[in-house]
Amino acid sequence: MEGMDDISLFKALQQNDERAFKLLYNRYWETIYYLALHKTQSPTDAEDLTHEVFLDLWKNRKKTTIQSSFAAYITTAVKYKVFRWIDAKSVRRKHARHLKKTAPLEYNPVEQQLTFKELYQQIEQNIDKLPEKCRLVFRLSREQNYTAKEIAQQLNVSPNTAQNHINKALKILRLELKEFLLLVFFLSYWIGK
Repeated sequence: MEGMDDISLFKALQQNDERAFKLLYNRYWETIYYLALHKTQSPTDAEDLTHEVFLDLWKNRKKTTIQSSFAAYITTAVKYKVFRWIDAKSVRRKHARHLKKTAPLEYNPVEQQLTFKELYQQIEQNIDKLPEKCRLVFRLSREQNYTAKEIAQQLNVSPNTAQNHINKALKILRLELKEFLLLVFFLSYWIGK
């Protein structure tokens, strides 16, 4: 099996052949890792992205099609993964800058940790109340960083349907959490005085 070309190994992978997956992994992990490292400048992030690319390959093996070569497919996959990573990182930086500007002068880490923990619990409880398909799409979008198009491919629905589920989930969560967030705001203001 080791002498097989990439396309033959990929076809075996599509038939759930774990040995074919391991061979493709061993052939390409280093290339993928260094492509990710070049862009992220972080060995840990590059390793995580490399594993995510191969995890996605395994999860989507049945529906993935290769147009030119496996090497082209896998390097393109890591490029898109890195783009999403960079995008998510810039969003986190933007939020961190905003929090720095708007954070209260007095910082109580215990109080803030409790508030975040309570908020997280409220969010999770409300996500669990979402309709099943809506909840699944929302979790793929927010927890796995999948695009609406990727979700649509994975669930065999249209990208518009996936986006509608995301929008519906966000609308429901905003409404459900509105009162909780107001209560947290007023309590933190009142306690801070």
